[in-house]
Amino acid sequence: MTQLKRRQWLSLSITAVLSLSLCACGGNSKELHRYIKKVKSRPSKQIEPIPSFKPIATHTYSSAHKRSPFKRLVINNNQSFQPDLNRVKEPLESYALDSLRMVGTLAKNHAMWALVQTPDGKVQPIKMGGYIGLNHGQIVSITGDEVKIVETVKGPNGWEKRPAALVLGSR
Repeated sequence: MTQLKRRQWLSLSITAVLSLSLCACGGNSKELHRYIKKVKSRPSKQIEPIPSFKPIATHTYSSAHKRSPFKRLVINNNQSFQPDLNRVKEPLESYALDSLRMVGTLAKNHAMWALVQTPDGKVQPIKMGGYIGLNHGQIVSITGDEVKIVETVKGPNGWEKRPAALVLGSR
């Protein structure tokens, strides 16, 4: 057999197989038509209405004028400011601020004193204007439950002041 005859024979064979397979699909479809007619004759169901939702109360963000919580808080960024490094250190300046604990307060002659416990268990009285912690922390306010401190730390742009606090009972 030559190559041309092979191609003709192959093409004729494929055509015959396809024709027979298409004839097999065309069978009796009366049952299918009956089923479709039955489904179409069923009564249609009512579609449920879309549920109504209560309107959500909107909230207006009113803190846009305040400081961003993602920026570092700096009270004073004066590069010429520097703490007195020659000052005689007070006893509580040899402890990290987070290792100290406020345990109480005293009032004497209209002056408020706070009682601070050191890691070794000793209790030291402190007053406004005194120093505490490793970062040149100066006490600026004493209330019944908190000691407010302003620390002076060396930052990338010079000396900076930042707030800190000791809260009654916390460490």
